[in-house]
Amino acid sequence: MSAGGGAPPAGEPKEIEVKLAVARPRTVRRLLLSPDPARLAGFAAAGPEHIVQLTDRYLDTDPVAGRLFLKSVRARLRREGLATTVTVKRSGVEARGVTTRVELEGPATRSLDPGRWPPSAARAALLEASASEPLRVIAQLRQRRLTRLLARGVTVVELSLDALQAVDRGRVVGRRYELEAELVNGDETALAELGEALLRIDGIGPPLGSKMRFAIDSAIAL
Repeated sequence: MSAGGGAPPAGEPKEIEVKLAVARPRTVRRLLLSPDPARLAGFAAAGPEHIVQLTDRYLDTDPVAGRLFLKSVRARLRREGLATTVTVKRSGVEARGVTTRVELEGPATRSLDPGRWPPSAARAALLEASASEPLRVIAQLRQRRLTRLLARGVTVVELSLDALQAVDRGRVVGRRYELEAELVNGDETALAELGEALLRIDGIGPPLGSKMRFAIDSAIAL
């Protein structure tokens, strides 16, 4: 995985999404429970809503200027139920509110030692970016995610309302809500149109920055 921004290399797995801030979570929750195509650029429900509980730990070799930070790489261990997944992302490019970035995922364990995880492209990329130096947790989040699939023609998007809790030494030190619309299949232009439609809904606004940065800043503000 190369460092820095720029267009994601062809052939690598990509995350394509719109992220937005939420000031009125009840409004957004109603939108997810009863999607209105007239307000959602023609997108309609394509499956039932469901709730997921997640715990995310962000990793680097140092909390201030670790090797991953210097290479514009982010690494996350996500716990969902009994499963742990490692995700490695590189800085992406944005157009019309849609961010596209390389995203590698693989199985992991609760251990911070990648040598104890099953082999995967994500593990290999993390070892390369960290130069195999020991990893540490630099931020932690808990998420309660209300999510639903929406579709317009062949384009399918997963829309998620995330209730975030930044955690430091077991204490909740910050809270906020976010809305994510991630392309599952289909047309990026349709996703951009959905993002623009969402911005016209009262209580939804431009993104406030990354979840990792929110967790770090919440802990620093103590």
